[in-house]
Amino acid sequence: MSNPGVVSLASNSKLELKIEDNIGEAIHIHYKNIRLDLTIAEFEKLSSCMNNVIDGIVSIKNFCCSDINPKELVKISAFLTDLTKATKDEVYIKNLLIETQKGKYIPLKKHDISVSKESNKIEKEQIVLFGNKNFVICGQEACKRIYSLQGDIKVPVTRLFFDNSISIKDIQKGRSKISLLKKLKKLIRKK
Repeated sequence: MSNPGVVSLASNSKLELKIEDNIGEAIHIHYKNIRLDLTIAEFEKLSSCMNNVIDGIVSIKNFCCSDINPKELVKISAFLTDLTKATKDEVYIKNLLIETQKGKYIPLKKHDISVSKESNKIEKEQIVLFGNKNFVICGQEACKRIYSLQGDIKVPVTRLFFDNSISIKDIQKGRSKISLLKKLKKLIRKK
């Protein structure tokens, strides 16, 4: 029998992975036929350790995975070994381009933005752009909240530069040119 107090936080059927919140009491991580039962404090410590591991593997100046919303970090995770540079910048919010449901990038328009009352607080969420382009690859919801609540202000952004073989379309579709296993082998050989 299923517990009605369990909320799904994340899942990936391909990997047979599920992460569930047992309404503030515990976090369950299911991987294939293994179940980890963690307290919230243990889960936060595990999350912090994972951030440190990712930052250690990537080791690019100005890149810190804890600055990126974890759900959005997943979108670019397959490309982190192709990351060549990260820079900090400031951009006016109206100059940022967000992805539509059809996969096109368009400028923010104030009248197109609907922001719920719950999202009225502006969280410290880094906006991440693709190279020198103003394509927002992480932080689109943050852009909408900021623009809706504060108008066209300058916002701090991180620009991620990837190996030339990685295009914005690859990131949109989550396609990686090289399998993750090959990338790990390549990284191990470098060190």
